[in-house]
Amino acid sequence: MALLEGDLEHYPRKFGKYHLLGPLAQGGMGALYLAVAGDRGLERLMVIKTVLPHLADAEYVARFRDEAKVVVKLSHGNLIPVFDAGLVGADGPTHAGSFDLTYLRCLPNMVVMAPSDENECRQMLHTGFQIDGPAAVRYPRGSGPGVPVQKDLTALPIGKGEVRRRGQRVAILSFGALLKPCVEAAEKLDATVANMRFVKPLDEELVRELAISHEWLVTVEENTILGGAGSAVLEALEKKGIQKKVLQLGLPDRFVDHGDPARLLKECGLDAEGIHASIAIKLAE
Repeated sequence: MALLEGDLEHYPRKFGKYHLLGPLAQGGMGALYLAVAGDRGLERLMVIKTVLPHLADAEYVARFRDEAKVVVKLSHGNLIPVFDAGLVGADGPTHAGSFDLTYLRCLPNMVVMAPSDENECRQMLHTGFQIDGPAAVRYPRGSGPGVPVQKDLTALPIGKGEVRRRGQRVAILSFGALLKPCVEAAEKLDATVANMRFVKPLDEELVRELAISHEWLVTVEENTILGGAGSAVLEALEKKGIQKKVLQLGLPDRFVDHGDPARLLKECGLDAEGIHASIAIKLAE
């Protein structure tokens, strides 16, 4: 997480008789359950109009999903899980965040954000606080690419991505922390790169623009391909009646073993070299 000293001072500590539940730095699913379920009252859960910051790895967010469904159905308050996701290294295959984009984006009204760097992560946390509804901020395990972190907090436009590089033939749609290797691969291919930022709501207009102006779309995510961000892109194209060649790159349909995250990403073909190679093969067909 890219939090600066004093960040929490931007947010009120108390809303009526309800307090902010737990410090932002506290991790573990137990903190969420003690704060929410420990009171045993749906009535209390329904009227909370504040943020429930929660740090956990994405495997625990699967358990959080049941709590989120209650809030989505019965409350207009803010519920923001903030979690590390993707390949988590030494924690092993059972704790890898391989599926969270898939099962979070199917929840109605859920906003799912995937920051590409430290600064964007911080701005997305601020953005989530402004949303009158459930939102999730997904960040990778470990350190970011080392971009400067802006002190000012600015809410991002919901459901809007940005083009980071303009190229030809191929448009790479990057979701989350794999933006850097996507840009490196694009430099060799002279490809366009979009930092999509939001898995839900998806920037469908940007998808449409890139589909019309490029021969191939390539989606890249550190999540299982099944039902993930790439699937959201395919659904958007289908809805708009656009037929396009699409290559989906992501985690394989298996549990990825423990190990150094950089090595695991390389083995899954999600480093710059692997992304470039996968696209080059398709272009040569």
